[in-house]
Amino acid sequence: MKISSNSVAAMAILLIIISSISAINNIGHNIAFTGKATTAQGTAYILILPKTVAAPDLWIFLNDDKITTRLNWTNITDANYYTVYYSSNLTNILDLDLNNIPLDVSSFDTFETSWIDLTANSVIERYYRVASVKGSQKNLSSKTVGKYTYIFYGMENPSNAHRSENWFSIPFNNTETAESMMDTIGDSAEKITKLIRTSNETYQFYTHIHNLNDGKNFNIRYGNGYAVFVRNNINYTAVGDIVIENITYAFYGLDSTTNAHRCENWFGLLFNMSYYAETLLDEIGSSAEKITKLIRTNSTSYQFYTHVHDLNDGKNFKMHFAEGYAIFVKQNLNYTG
Repeated sequence: MKISSNSVAAMAILLIIISSISAINNIGHNIAFTGKATTAQGTAYILILPKTVAAPDLWIFLNDDKITTRLNWTNITDANYYTVYYSSNLTNILDLDLNNIPLDVSSFDTFETSWIDLTANSVIERYYRVASVKGSQKNLSSKTVGKYTYIFYGMENPSNAHRSENWFSIPFNNTETAESMMDTIGDSAEKITKLIRTSNETYQFYTHIHNLNDGKNFNIRYGNGYAVFVRNNINYTAVGDIVIENITYAFYGLDSTTNAHRCENWFGLLFNMSYYAETLLDEIGSSAEKITKLIRTNSTSYQFYTHVHDLNDGKNFKMHFAEGYAIFVKQNLNYTG
């Protein structure tokens, strides 16, 4: 069948009329229409599908009280309203099926493009996504954001600095620096240290002191481990984008060294990583020697807790994305997890 240019023009006019009628009479409804044009050469049909409502972009911020959160998202001009979903179960938020909402996922509808979560401080962790809604259409934000609250232990002028030391990792993608993190913690924050490795011969414990213009302020990045020193027991809440990706670690070390720091590397996990210490050491292979974490439960006690590779020492432990760790290796290697 051959359709002339005049027929194409007629079809275009017809489709515009039908689209206009659908826009007027079916606002907010997910309805498809069929356009039809009949000419001497035959009949043509074109299916008109409704425009899919766009998904909002999403951001999270810590409020001035430093314990509650605020969500902002983009204004979608053709959305009728938005639905906010939140839960302490990250997996259920990441894998959210809008046709089958899990019981531990809460939600509410709003016409606004922001929300302050005044109950965020009631839980250690909480994760969020937002959907734009137009009639029966819902489009969920591709980004998931969240908050996590750390408990740091410390005391003023301890005789042993380890009583103020806490190892941590921040798995969010955010713009935190050592100084901005300590500003959030407040006067209790003393300093933050990272371990810099660039070869198996060199190492540097690099420290930025709070409120000191020492030129040593540095970015806090996911995948790295840090030590924060505080003067009393304090909570700290971090917020940001959830990072789900493969990350490659560069670990440095050498065999039979007299200085263990030449084998030591500080690191942290991402949200999508699930390991026991032995599992991770097994995946790295024979070059992996041990993994250490620092256990804090109060301001006076501390324990450097180590699991040695391939040793049934009863110290194998489950690793967590909020904790910082030290791994010791016998040679330089890259590991992708």
